[in-house]
Parts: sequence; structure tokens; C-alpha cells
Amino acid sequence: MSWIDANSSVDRQKNFFSKGERYIYSAVGELNLYPLFVENNTHLNNKDGRSGLIIKSGMLQSPTWAGFTQYLLENHKIVSAFDYRNWNGWFPAIGYHERFTLITLAAFSEKMRFGFYLDTPEETIGSDKVFDMSVAECLKMNPITKNIATFSNKIDKEILSDIYSKHNILGFSKHWNYRYSTGLHMSLEANALRTFEELNGNGLDLINNFFYEHDSITNYPLLEGKLIHQYDHRFATFAGIPKEKRFGIKAATINPGDEDKRDVDFEIIPRYWVSEEYHHNDKEKRRIPDNWVLTFRDTTNVISNFRTFVACIAGETAFNYKAPNLIIEEKDSKTRAEKAALLLAIINSFPFDFITRMKFYGANLIKSIIDQLPIVDYELVYRFKDELIPRVLKLSYTSNSVKSFAEALDYSNGPFKWDSNERFVLKCELDVIVAYLFQIDKKTLEYMLEYFPIVKQRDLDKYGTYRTKETILKLFDEMDWVKEEMEKTKTEKFS
Repeated sequence: MSWIDANSSVDRQKNFFSKGERYIYSAVGELNLYPLFVENNTHLNNKDGRSGLIIKSGMLQSPTWAGFTQYLLENHKIVSAFDYRNWNGWFPAIGYHERFTLITLAAFSEKMRFGFYLDTPEETIGSDKVFDMSVAECLKMNPITKNIATFSNKIDKEILSDIYSKHNILGFSKHWNYRYSTGLHMSLEANALRTFEELNGNGLDLINNFFYEHDSITNYPLLEGKLIHQYDHRFATFAGIPKEKRFGIKAATINPGDEDKRDVDFEIIPRYWVSEEYHHNDKEKRRIPDNWVLTFRDTTNVISNFRTFVACIAGETAFNYKAPNLIIEEKDSKTRAEKAALLLAIINSFPFDFITRMKFYGANLIKSIIDQLPIVDYELVYRFKDELIPRVLKLSYTSNSVKSFAEALDYSNGPFKWDSNERFVLKCELDVIVAYLFQIDKKTLEYMLEYFPIVKQRDLDKYGTYRTKETILKLFDEMDWVKEEMEKTKTEKFS
């Protein structure tokens, strides 16, 4: 009886908020009190009045309340919003990693002040962490969801604002023509998963990472996000991991060494496989046209991950939802492969990673974040395809499983042998080309590279210097021909 009464009470409250005219923008999705309180306050202020609230920072960044945030912005309701981390334990009952925002509202405010990732109240006074941002700037950087982009300081905001003023966003770009798609959901489709013990016990043969019966494939490997890295579909493996450590949220993996990766027949061993029928039905349902696909890690963050956007080309395999796919929508197979290679060069670069870090929130690289990232015009990028595609191909085609991708690019020789030193230089060269394409100068690029403390620390530990940064900046001077070619392109376009 108590449960029925409580349930009825919740339904009555939901109807009150959802069907009235006072909470038009905040009574959406699963109801939360803090958006409701904010919207209620927008009705209380007279023309000279102001109100202040403590809310969860996610309200201004989450797509759930994007319509509400858009209403606040376009109607000039926000006076200021200061986002704090709980690292000082002001709220001891919640985790130190939680963030909250002090938001001040008015009936109409001429300008807005923002500050993010603050740790002390003093930072709101005369600090470079606090800055003005116009409604137009806010909406330019998140034109689809209309929520507010977060920046650590004024410099970051100015860099991003400049980039967005020069380039379109992925979600509005017709020429890149990509589609976001996710694979198998581990919980909802758990009945489709097969383990090594189960398949091996049925007398099937494991060859590379496929299970066979006689000469026919019966089960395809399931690729998870944790198993890949940039230009590397063989980053981690479950080979040799005992069954008791193989399953769970933080299942242990092993990183194969260079010797393994120099073997073009070597492939990683997953935790799960799916049947041939499931795999082909999934490909048909998700309209995957090729035996290769551009995939990336969904789970990431900007604190403990040394890179944010982590993507690669993978061969014929199944994917779980933590390894989403970016599928190029083109009829011609070569055009699909070329666009995938060019897009991969951009999203795996340090400049693009810096931009992603500025726009990232939560723990997942979701579609709404990707769609609103800036992108260089495809026609300009295509002018540099002879510099970009061979480097991407050499980094990606390191095993026979990616042969179909190479063939689509008209490359008929065997896989490239894994060479860590050569790969490092190739990636640095791609970073430089992408920086020039985004019209990023050397000083800004140097600033961006300081936003990757784990990369820096690993270099310092191994080489005694920030080798990655030094190499990229040296190449930036040596590869100034990219800028010259871009100027020629502009001249040709307007001549």
C-alpha cells in the first residue's frame, strides 16, 4: 500500500510539472529538481531583480536540458555561471570529483560571465579563469544542442572561438557525409555473446581470432573500445588472461609488444565472439558496406586518459557499443575509404584532440559531442590527400585483417611492418598538417600540446624531454610548405 501511495504521489508531481505552463523547458526527461528550481526563478525576478542558485554543473552541458539552456541564453537570463570542483570538500556528503555551479539569473542581462573548473571563490575576481561570452559565441560552438561549452580559462575560450569562426562543424558538413552507429549492447544482447570456453568446448577451431568449423567461419570476434588505440586495432588482447580475471567492469588485458605486432598474421583475442548470423544481420541492420570500418573508443576522459579521441581502422569484426563506428555514406568504395582515411587523420591529431577536450563532458564521447566539433572543409583536406592518405595507410595497414581497406585505396602490396619509431614520426607529421589545415599557428600549437600531461610525463620518464612536443614543433617549421599550398588553394579559388 505504501508503494502504491508513493508511486501515485510521484505521478501527480510529474503531471503537475509537465502539464503546467510554469516549467515548459525544465520538465523534460527524468525530472530533476535543480532545473525546475532554475526555471521557477526565471519567473520570480522583476526587471531589476536577480536570483542565485547552486545547481549541478551538468545542467548547462547536458543535451537533456539543451532546450532550457537555449531559452536561458537567447533570452539573456544568465548573469553569470561559475562552475566549481568539490576538491576542497565544501560538500562532504558528495564525492570530491563532483562539480556544482553558482548561477545568477536576471530578467535580462546585457552580458554573461562564465568560469569553469574553479577551486576557490577568489578565482572569480581578476582571474583568467573567468571571462565574458556572448550568446552568439555560445550558440556558434554548440549549434545543435545549444548547451554551453566549458573552458578552463580565457585563452582556451579565445582559441576555440577563433577556430569555430573559421570552420564548419561535422554535423552540418554535407561533404564529410558520415554516420554514427553503435554495435552490440553487452547487457541487452548478452544472449548473443559467446566465450572462448564455450566455443572451444564445442570443438570449434580458433584461427587468428575467428572460430571455424571445418573451413567455414562460425563466430566473429567482438571488438571492444578498450582493445584499440590510435591507428592500432591490435592495442590490447585477452590472450592468456584467466577466465576469473577476464570478465567484469575493469577486466584485465595485455598489451602486445612490437615483436607480436611485426607479425602481420597476429591478431588480438577478444573476451567474446558472436555468431556468423548475428554478425551479418548486424552489418545489414547498421548498413555497414565494407569489410572494414572506422571505429573509436566511446569511454574516455580528460584527466586519466593520455588521449581523448582514439580511433582506428578495423577489419571484418563485430563491435560492442563501446566501440562505435563512423560510417562514410558514399556509393563508391574508394571514395568511402579515402574519406575515412582523411577523417581519421584529423580526429587522431593533437589539434583535434585539444578541441575535443575543450568540448568534452561526462565519460563518453557521444554523438552530440562529435557532431558539434569543428572540421576543415573537405575540399581543402582532399587537396592534401597525397600527403595524408599514404601516412594513414601505413599506420593502419599493419596486419592482414585490414587488407580490404588497403585494396579500397588501390594498394595491392602486403601490410606494412610495424616500426614504432617510424610510426611516431608519421603521426607527428599528420599532427602538423592538420594544424596547418585548421589555421593554427606555432604558438597556439605549442600551447595545445601542454594540455596532454600524461603524454608529456611519459616522454620525460623515457627520454628526459617532451619529445612529442619538440618533434611536432620542429616539423612545423620544416613543413611550412603546407601553408604555402593552402595559400595557393585560396588564390586559385578566388581567381
